[in-house]
Amino acid sequence: MNLKIQKCAQCKKYNGKRFCLRLNKHICWHCCNDLRIDLKCPAECEYSQRDLPENKNIKDEHKNLVQNYKTDSKAEVMDYLEKSYKIYLSKENPIFNKQIPMILKESSEGKKLLIDKFSELNLHIAIIPIFEKLLKIKGIKTKYADTVDVFTQKTAEDIAVEFITYLAEQQWDRVTDYFKDIEDNYLKNPKTVELIISKLKDLKLIKNLNYFDVLSSGLATDIRSAFCTFEINYKDYLTVFLINTASKENPYWAIDSIIIGEVNLAFSEADSLAFIASALSKEEYDKAFQLIKQLENIYFLSPDLYYYKGLYFSMKGENEKALKAFEEAGILDINFAEAYYNQAFIHHSEKQLDKAKELYNKCLDLQKNNVNALNNLGTICLYEKEYDKAEEYFKKCLSISPKFKYAQDNLDRIKLFIENDKKDK
Repeated sequence: MNLKIQKCAQCKKYNGKRFCLRLNKHICWHCCNDLRIDLKCPAECEYSQRDLPENKNIKDEHKNLVQNYKTDSKAEVMDYLEKSYKIYLSKENPIFNKQIPMILKESSEGKKLLIDKFSELNLHIAIIPIFEKLLKIKGIKTKYADTVDVFTQKTAEDIAVEFITYLAEQQWDRVTDYFKDIEDNYLKNPKTVELIISKLKDLKLIKNLNYFDVLSSGLATDIRSAFCTFEINYKDYLTVFLINTASKENPYWAIDSIIIGEVNLAFSEADSLAFIASALSKEEYDKAFQLIKQLENIYFLSPDLYYYKGLYFSMKGENEKALKAFEEAGILDINFAEAYYNQAFIHHSEKQLDKAKELYNKCLDLQKNNVNALNNLGTICLYEKEYDKAEEYFKKCLSISPKFKYAQDNLDRIKLFIENDKKDK
């Protein structure tokens, strides 16, 4: 669910996320790059070209090779560099005896001169492909050829782009691979990945995905997590969150989660879910359901959202739908104890006791002091006439919470059950 999106006032194609002080209009980053490469943007604009810090090691004739500017993604960096260097290569250049590189490339002698001179400069490994592409040459050398940095290794943004590409092509086997770590283990269990893929297949946004573009990307300061936001079909946004499963020095990026919308929505999830919790507590069921449906269009992989959906259906007495929602919450977060407890409670209420016991115990594996799960296991044992086990569960409840009335009442009931059994005999 996105707010009304404003188109770029310049190209009328991409979304206009950036306000241009030069045009006094909202434009896209593509058009921003087209404008700012002439270095005429007002200094007040955070995206305008900045003066380089004083560096005596940079010769005057080389300063146009070094850029100082703000960008929101690697894609924008590379686009800016290509556009700015195209201008640089179209002017007389002291490096080439005041000849124009774009003219020199038309002859074999000129191409050799370009390769030799650029090789002498020891250019950054990342920008050599740009020069070679623009000049249609090959073979520029640099002493930094073995340099590994954010531009020469696969970044989180590169991985996110690959992932979205396979999504668009609906190559689901390839999509699945992006949920694995460096040792080819699933970041989440296979059942979780299977559900994620199923959810992705059901998304209308994905079914109709025929164009995407990087809007922005970012890296956490500890280089352990990252995000990449895409513009989808010129009108929607999708954000991929990634996690580094290797090391800071040698990152291996895998997909952690996805939301429909921009990255800032990730920080609003808890507040949005709180509104649902409030509505449910006030028995405002229509309001709660409406919020759930709205948030499913954003946080479609949120275990907490499916948990609240389960609570909603449970309160409405729709156990089958509640059970499905709780199951999905538990699959999306295998450590979601409350999701297992609520599944167990529904099975318990429907006399499916073996399944209830399995899920109560699963809950206790994660929350060993969950008195509700312990008490309910005790009541099942009481029902099944396993009185010693029932007593153990109730006493454990009371050792954790001495004032837990239900456990005390159930403990008192054991004698009555035993006496009734004797009478029946």
